[in-house]
Amino acid sequence: MRRHLTVLLFLVLVVLPAGAARGADDRNAVTWYHRAFERLERLSEADREVIFSYLDNPGAPPSPRLREALARAAPALDLMRRGSRQEYADSGLDYSQGFDMLLPHLAPMRTAAKIMQADALVRLHDGDWSAAADRIGVMYRVSEHCASDCILISSLVGAAIFRVGDAAAQHGFDRAVFSDLDCANMLRAMRGLETGDPFNTVESVVMEQELAITWLQKHLGTEASRQNVPDMFQWLVEDERAAAGLAQMTDDEFQAQLDAYDRGMDRFVEAVSMEDREEARAELQRLSEEISAGEHGFLASFLMPALDKYYDRMCDAKDQISRRAEMLRALATGRVRPEEEANAALYYARGIERLRKIKLERFEAVCAFETGRIAEPDEAMLATFEEGQGVVDLFREGAQKKRCDFAVLRPRRELPFCFDYLGGLRDAIRFLHADALRLLRAGEPGAAADRLAIGYRVVAHLEGDDPILSALLAHRIFDRTTEIAVSALTIDAFAAEQRATLLGAAERIGRKDPFGYISSLLGTRRPLGPALYEITSAGQFDREAYDATNATVKRWDGDQLLYMLAILDTMTRAGEDGESETDTEDHRFAPLADVISLSELEAVRREAAHIAPRLARGEIEIFDKGDITRFGRVAERMHSARGDLRRALAALRSPGRPAGAEAREASASPADAERP
Repeated sequence: MRRHLTVLLFLVLVVLPAGAARGADDRNAVTWYHRAFERLERLSEADREVIFSYLDNPGAPPSPRLREALARAAPALDLMRRGSRQEYADSGLDYSQGFDMLLPHLAPMRTAAKIMQADALVRLHDGDWSAAADRIGVMYRVSEHCASDCILISSLVGAAIFRVGDAAAQHGFDRAVFSDLDCANMLRAMRGLETGDPFNTVESVVMEQELAITWLQKHLGTEASRQNVPDMFQWLVEDERAAAGLAQMTDDEFQAQLDAYDRGMDRFVEAVSMEDREEARAELQRLSEEISAGEHGFLASFLMPALDKYYDRMCDAKDQISRRAEMLRALATGRVRPEEEANAALYYARGIERLRKIKLERFEAVCAFETGRIAEPDEAMLATFEEGQGVVDLFREGAQKKRCDFAVLRPRRELPFCFDYLGGLRDAIRFLHADALRLLRAGEPGAAADRLAIGYRVVAHLEGDDPILSALLAHRIFDRTTEIAVSALTIDAFAAEQRATLLGAAERIGRKDPFGYISSLLGTRRPLGPALYEITSAGQFDREAYDATNATVKRWDGDQLLYMLAILDTMTRAGEDGESETDTEDHRFAPLADVISLSELEAVRREAAHIAPRLARGEIEIFDKGDITRFGRVAERMHSARGDLRRALAALRSPGRPAGAEAREASASPADAERP
């Protein structure tokens, strides 16, 4: 079985203290980086933990403890910044050592980048946007310097550091906070990466080719040295059979194997250097098949890297940098306004935060009006509507955005079950619906249509969110928005222009996957399989069992997935709180009472005590016997989604009254006919 060169390098890597002596050439970026590493060694584990934990949930407000830790890291970050300004970076690597070469700088380089990412995110939170852009530029330049080692693992670390910096940049773009000068400075920092091979992947492959040949000739070039393979270099071969194959080679046979490997690597380099990607992939596929068939010899079968993976990583890096550079140019030159690249989810989050400042009893009165339990708004409620217009404005602005990524509002490592923003969205749209009803009764149909159109656009944005509850929520918002709109159409409340506004907003909702049920199933299965395997594996990785677990999860329908998420959520909360959590007043779920059954969810939570031991024993086939509590009715709702969308669009397109309007009017009371 083939071994990746990077794996070989990792297995022999011995990390020296980051502050190992280096030449004091101040023009060399590495001089400053190692001074930074020395300062980072003084940072306590507790400080590191609080910084890295923040990166799992960067949308949360920075804590005082985080700020204290970053203040202690500031001298090291200043040194990293000084190093990034240098024109070259030379780590003084001794390539003659081959696979025995030490790379002590890579681990602290990644650590420093993550700490700088946290610092940039805090500055974004504080409104210090130019300083955040400066830190992002530092990370871009550090990633370029890291890849200058021309070693595969260094190239991979360089690409990883770029992604760390770019993730911080995306937070700024989401908020539309960077000025044209900030964008120009970040673009300038990326200048050295805008090449055909930004992280020197091809040169690194060539260098590792030379390292491998030199090292193998030095350590295994004689028949006597090859006899020691099982004892000295067990990491080099996959099994005893492979070791025996090496031991039985004559010197000429071994040299022939090296030559075959060398020619194979030359083919690899030629392929990845092609301008036509499809042609390059076809050549890599041919080469991979030849290696598997043994046409390039014994050594190539476990020394050649995973050809397609390295090429794909190189292409992905090039594309990512190209897209970011183009975006920065457009922003720096004014061709694109920052607001056009903003993330709608953050506008919604601000609107939710503003809504929660309204006193609970006043908001509950609005909800009672929306559901018809209060017939008419009194002066106090009208004052609440006036206070909430800032919420409407933020939701309107967010709903107009092209891009919406709710992932920025979720802790990174949590399974996609129920997050705080889902209940917040339900409450906010409930407020918008109530406001639409108020405006219709006040004779302001244009403003009412505006509120309902916002609801439809929020549905379109929710379609791309991973949690299954997002699809259920989108469907519920759509149904209620349509109910109000059609009721108003029944009494001819909307003019043609307002009907067009509603129809245009509703047509943003996808026909292929209405409300995002299919995408949410895929988005849930992807992390749920590995999470279940981690619970059932007892710490031992077994590829066959891992694949079987994922295959099982892929067979589950939406209700089964939602059931398992509820079980795991209950187990997690019990572990955190020391007792099982079955409180239906959980703040995450209370606003979703018309989306899922809270009483049935509580019943599922009680079942967690019986399911948890089975999962611990590795039993994930828990749906074989009997039915489950389908507290979300996912399969049922998913089945009706397309028809619900089709009927709503037909009603909004109809030039006359919706079908059945006359019958509804005949059975309605005069008071009902006067208002939706």
